[in-house]
Amino acid sequence: MKPKHTRIIDGIPCMTVAEHEAIVASLKRQWVGLTDEERRQIALDDPIDWVAAIEAKLKEKNEKT
Repeated sequence: MKPKHTRIIDGIPCMTVAEHEAIVASLKRQWVGLTDEERRQIALDDPIDWVAAIEAKLKEKNEKT
């Protein structure tokens, strides 16, 4: 989203707080968690190192979004 500046102060384009908050809100991503099947698969694959496997899977899923 390209910022829309509503005011110019001392030659500098400025936006309102509401405009800034709208841009920030549009940039926030939705967190993607694990499905029940992904949890089961991680638990069955390597029950000793399941924490690292969960972290890796969440990182992979959230980098895609």
